[in-house]
Amino acid sequence: MSDADLPAAHVAGGTFRGLLLRSVVLPFLLMAVVAALLVWQVGRLRAAAAAVDHTDRVLALLYQFKLQIIDMQSSVRGYLYTRGDPAFLAPYDGARAAVDPTYEDLLRLTADRPGAQRQLAAIGPQYREYVRRLDARVAAGRAGQYELPPDFQAFATQIADLRARIRALVADETALRADRNARAERESRLAMLGGGGVVLIAGVAAAYMSQARLRQLAQSYEAALAQSAELSRTLERRVEERTAEVTRSNARLGEANKELEAFAYSISHDLRAPMRHITGFANLVRTSARGKLSDDDVENLDTIRDTAVLAGRMVDD
Repeated sequence: MSDADLPAAHVAGGTFRGLLLRSVVLPFLLMAVVAALLVWQVGRLRAAAAAVDHTDRVLALLYQFKLQIIDMQSSVRGYLYTRGDPAFLAPYDGARAAVDPTYEDLLRLTADRPGAQRQLAAIGPQYREYVRRLDARVAAGRAGQYELPPDFQAFATQIADLRARIRALVADETALRADRNARAERESRLAMLGGGGVVLIAGVAAAYMSQARLRQLAQSYEAALAQSAELSRTLERRVEERTAEVTRSNARLGEANKELEAFAYSISHDLRAPMRHITGFANLVRTSARGKLSDDDVENLDTIRDTAVLAGRMVDD
């Protein structure tokens, strides 16, 4: 592979990885957006349902408060009419103990509604005066005074006014509950329609993007395969060329070796005869001139002979 092929392969690989990344990441991000929208819509639906539940709790407390007022009034009347029957005081004692906590709960639960707070503020003094007078009638009955006071009719009118205020507050809370319930139903429908629409749009968009990305991915993959095949063919061709060059080089080297062997054989053949002649001549001189040569001359002849013998062996090897 040449240096020019490397950048192309790198670009193709980078494009392939980029397409693969977009094919996975973009649908994931789209689904995350869809999930966030659905969570937001569900949050609105839950808030609307919580508002309805809150109003239901206020209505339940109002009915409970109204019932406690009625129970206290009925119990005191029965107690006085029966001239001190203690059985009538049990409902009174229960309602008397619960009426103040019920009123405080109403104030707490309607803290976000100024209109309800104003109505409860007007009811508070009335019901406390009402309870105070009932406590006084119970105390008088326990002292043996069972006759109704002269101002009882005016007191009954005040009680009717108190109950009318409670009914008005109940009507307001009932209307508020209907409004909040309608809002909750709208939010529910919007959640269903909006959620379905968002999912449908997201699905279509995801399918479109996925199809487009997959087409690009397939094209890039095919281009990468084609480039890889071309690079493989180029590499194979270059390997074949290198192999042919090595084969030719080996052939030339073999021919050179043969020529060298022939030359060495010729040289060794040409050198054997002179070496044998030198050896024979040295032996002949040494034999024929025995007694006439000095020891140094004999040693020199031996050296010449031995050197010729060694040279002959080297030529033979």
